[in-house]
Amino acid sequence: MNISINITYIGYLIIPLAFIVLIFKPQYLITLLISVSVLHASSVLNGSINNFQYGLSPYYFIAICILLRLLNILLSHRNLLVINSNMKYFTYILLVFWMWSVISAFLLPYLFQGVEVYNPRLGLDLQYKHHATLEWTFSNLAQAIYLTLNMAVIIYAFLIDENRSLYYVTIGIKIAIIIVCFLGIWQVLSSYLILQFPYNIFNNNISYYQGYNQYIGPIRRLVSSFSEPSFAGAYLASIEVGLLSVYLINSLSINKQIFLLILPLVIFYLLIWTFSTTGYLSLLIGNIILLFKYKPFHRSRKSIYTKKWHNYFIGVIIIIFISILCITISYKHSNINVDDIHTGYTLNEGIFSVIGKLFSSALIKDTESDSFVHRTAADIYAIKIFVSTYGLGAGLGSNRSSSLITTLLSTIGIIGVTSFIMLIYSVIRGIIKIHCDKYSNICKYTYWSLLTLLIAHCISIPDISFPPLWTSIITYVTIDKCYYHNTINKILR
Repeated sequence: MNISINITYIGYLIIPLAFIVLIFKPQYLITLLISVSVLHASSVLNGSINNFQYGLSPYYFIAICILLRLLNILLSHRNLLVINSNMKYFTYILLVFWMWSVISAFLLPYLFQGVEVYNPRLGLDLQYKHHATLEWTFSNLAQAIYLTLNMAVIIYAFLIDENRSLYYVTIGIKIAIIIVCFLGIWQVLSSYLILQFPYNIFNNNISYYQGYNQYIGPIRRLVSSFSEPSFAGAYLASIEVGLLSVYLINSLSINKQIFLLILPLVIFYLLIWTFSTTGYLSLLIGNIILLFKYKPFHRSRKSIYTKKWHNYFIGVIIIIFISILCITISYKHSNINVDDIHTGYTLNEGIFSVIGKLFSSALIKDTESDSFVHRTAADIYAIKIFVSTYGLGAGLGSNRSSSLITTLLSTIGIIGVTSFIMLIYSVIRGIIKIHCDKYSNICKYTYWSLLTLLIAHCISIPDISFPPLWTSIITYVTIDKCYYHNTINKILR
């Protein structure tokens, strides 16, 4: 067996930092975890086991550190793990989901061996006509480990200090947003000024398809810290809606209102540059739902929400015009090759023709392309796998389609999908139940960002191991624990 391990540039930064925090400031492990959860395209370690290539992302490396910390806590304080009554339903469902998913990863590939599947490590386009044969691989093991690490982090969230735990989580969320925005702005400026962005540093995970080299005409699509524009678009849309929901709160100071108006507009600008159908649709649906929740023209709420929605929509219009101007200038100054001219892009076109063709390529033509046909075929085939495995699925990590729902149906079957839906339902219901001004900001952000992210997952984000999904669940667990702890203290007083 040939095994190789290489530490990346990101690894030389994250690995020492993680061990320093683990040894000297373990309470900040959860902050570090959430902060690096957006480094989706990065790896701290790249290597191979025979022909199987793997990359360990910063998020899951920190999760391993948290697992070590958790084991130390449980071994030294056996009676420390106490779950409040509000979280028992969530915990039972989480355990069922985890146990069935892990069992499926090791049992079902052998039980249904020979069934044709889409290899999770290959592109959907490559497998449109020629599918792989189901067999147990290291992909099944990897997905089981990822899910177990997420389970460990959630258990750890039950144990950290109630008085400061939400502070650690909130700091992590803020740092994650800063990282995504910083790298996104850097990439936009690099594209506009024709500079080199160090993709080899931030997009170095060899186990992922790295889609940073995708273009719409001559315009490079933004990926920020993610592996593909669709992932970047999904995350940007989720934090856009989440921050907007906080901005609509009437009790904020003027300075916070201004900041929470500017930041979503910056995020919206970056989202435009992803040219991601997933991001655009998620933002649209999320904002429509938010608009129905916070009705700007409702009689009793008109004075509260109308002005804020008006400010936001004016800002969006301004950002769209700025984006059109920047994209057009970038387009005019780019070197158009023969292939671009053949696809209809020429230097003599007007501004509206340019913008029309670019967004047509990103949106309208996307539904007419071979890629759309292949993604749809993968979803349909996932349903066929679900049926051919009698509703049990082919095992966690055995198949990949375009949508999370179809991927889960084809891998962990009806048991896994039902438990996952119940898990998400318990999270959303739990956030809604927490009616407390002290947690209103973080509750609203978590609720709306998670809801928008789930919409993106249903459209075209099939990865159950996507870190931002789990950080939302971790945030909910922390909020619920702090709320329960404070409620009990008030009763005792």
